[in-house]
Amino acid sequence: MVHALCSGTAAGARLGELYRQAGPLTEDQLREAAGLVERAGSRDWAEAERDRLHAAALRHLAGSQRAGGAADELAELAAFLVSRTL
Repeated sequence: MVHALCSGTAAGARLGELYRQAGPLTEDQLREAAGLVERAGSRDWAEAERDRLHAAALRHLAGSQRAGGAADELAELAAFLVSRTL
């Protein structure tokens, strides 16, 4: 959300309008908001950020002298978490 709202795009501006209105969003507005997040490029940004952070975590685990076998288990857990779909 924050990325979309700060994206400087028309989609981000419209998303801001939706969130500034009084009351909860309707089902149609929620669907619109999801599309606006996509059009603002926020999904692509989030996926790139996920990949960057995952790679950094793996580098840190690889450089850990004291983690032993736990590093491998953590790396497997991280791979599972970043590859799952909701």
